[in-house]
Amino acid sequence: MNCLPNTAAVLVLAMLAGGMVQPAAALGPATLSVLDYDASGVVVVARAACPGATQVRVSERQNLIQRDWLACPGAVTQNYVWLGPAGTGTLYAFFRDATGASARTQVAVQITNAVIDRAFAATYSYFNDSRTAIDYLPLGYYPAGYHCNTTEIGLWALSHVLAFDQARAWSPSWGTTSSRIYHTLTTLLQWLQTNKVYQSQAFYQFYNCDTRAVLNYNVPSVDNALLDVCLYTIYGYCAQRPYLQGADTLTNLCARLLRPRNYSLWYTQSTHRFGWLPGSPSSCDFYSGENRVINFIARASALQFGTWNFSSNEFALSLQHPSLRKETRSYDGITVQACNWDGTLFTYLLPAMFFNEMAMAYGANSIDPAVACQVRYMRNLGRRAFGISDGPPPAGLSYTMGCPPRASDNPDNDPDTGCVNPGALAMALVTAARRETAAAVDALLTNVPAAFVADLGFRGTISVTSAAMATVWSELDNGHAMLGYANACNETGWNGMYATPAIVQTHTEIAGTAPTDFTPPVVWATPAVGAYDHPIDVALAAQDTPGGSIAAIWYTLDNTDPLTSATRLVYTGTIPLFADAVVRISAADIAGNEARPQIYAYQVVPEPALLLAAVLLTAACMRARWVA
Repeated sequence: MNCLPNTAAVLVLAMLAGGMVQPAAALGPATLSVLDYDASGVVVVARAACPGATQVRVSERQNLIQRDWLACPGAVTQNYVWLGPAGTGTLYAFFRDATGASARTQVAVQITNAVIDRAFAATYSYFNDSRTAIDYLPLGYYPAGYHCNTTEIGLWALSHVLAFDQARAWSPSWGTTSSRIYHTLTTLLQWLQTNKVYQSQAFYQFYNCDTRAVLNYNVPSVDNALLDVCLYTIYGYCAQRPYLQGADTLTNLCARLLRPRNYSLWYTQSTHRFGWLPGSPSSCDFYSGENRVINFIARASALQFGTWNFSSNEFALSLQHPSLRKETRSYDGITVQACNWDGTLFTYLLPAMFFNEMAMAYGANSIDPAVACQVRYMRNLGRRAFGISDGPPPAGLSYTMGCPPRASDNPDNDPDTGCVNPGALAMALVTAARRETAAAVDALLTNVPAAFVADLGFRGTISVTSAAMATVWSELDNGHAMLGYANACNETGWNGMYATPAIVQTHTEIAGTAPTDFTPPVVWATPAVGAYDHPIDVALAAQDTPGGSIAAIWYTLDNTDPLTSATRLVYTGTIPLFADAVVRISAADIAGNEARPQIYAYQVVPEPALLLAAVLLTAACMRARWVA
């Protein structure tokens, strides 16, 4: 919802966000200090203290997000994994008590080894490299042929949004981002309107990215579903930001590409199961990834576009089929409640990059333990990195790779080849094993330097038991890594996905409860930044999805932080500017999530006569208000 503040919620929000008012004798004083850095330089050991607090959240983001709160009986020492760039940074601590009273503080940190930022930047470089795509379609592998898969096309387009949202030195501009996505989506739309798709609605498995010819006439449900989740994420991200030039065009293109897809093409009503190909009785496997994507997006699309009648009851039946469930398995005392078939890491984590399964019981009972099993397994073998998963293998080794526990109970199906997949590893940053994940990335960078190239990222798979490594870089694996990095840093994929109400409802139907709102609102100003030869009125606006309610929009004119400044103002109407000004703005929703602050620097140099007239007019308006 694009709106002015809900004035009834301003005081409530101020308590949640530590803003304009504090209860008498609230919390504090809040302190945050750096005790040490771990040997790698990746982890900041910090002590956060605030008398009276019951919870704390430590983050390198200055705006409060209502997630990842930890118990804090007054003080806590936390090992914080740094995700941002090297150099001088800022670490923030947010505190709250049971009444909602809150406080915040910050401390400077010195980061010498920005492992995640280095890997993130190099991974995006792969998508930014002219050698890895032809006319806005990906090669699939580099160096390789010209085979692009439907899923790879979606990941290629989405990667630019994920990189743009980080707002880092290596991030693309919005102009570059929107142009690339536009060209990719218009190509897909052309295929949809010609004979290059199946039954005018579903994409084939492989296309030649140079000639645009169809290379494989299979029509896999999972490839189309993964394309669609990429489109939904782009759709939601752009819908949240109507101020970005061309965002409405991209939103419209995504909707035109999504609307025709009818998932009844792959569904067998009598068995309540989705197959891999149209009319195929063979089922995908719910806890090995495929159906977690297919079933979810089929229900969401039915809700969003009404393309077919996939009711909530039928959806529930499709999730309850015994063939889609897996048994509980354990490894070395760690129990995975719903163990996937092969023990590969990406099958646990990839669906969770779009649907926030980390907030569901499945995340706590299956994903987190599965990652913990991999960490334990690799340590038991004396290996420095984990991430056993399918991927482009070194010569002579299997593409499919797994480790215990596995539902198949057959290690020969997906053997442990001694290789890890950096793309799958990066996705583990969203789990409870964030520190172990960062350490594994650092181990690969340090001990296998030949597997990493600054403008392409990591090779597809890397052996941690020999010098073997893949000879190619993989579109899929780098796409998976982009999602892992972006969600760990800014929840970019989740925020874009959950901007669509149909996604929120589908999540609710699966989890049994509505997802917690941790999506920050987006705030912007008009007119655009620039030089003006006349006084201007600056209008502020904010949009919050999926919550839909803005509690307050804040701004400052003295170059101070709109989240914490004692001089900040609550926006109630346009801001007249008669001279140069820097307007810093932020906002918060009624859940207490704060917008990332934005800075608008205006040059206003009106002619003297215009300035005098504007001042007299403003004074007259003010007198009229006083009289009224």
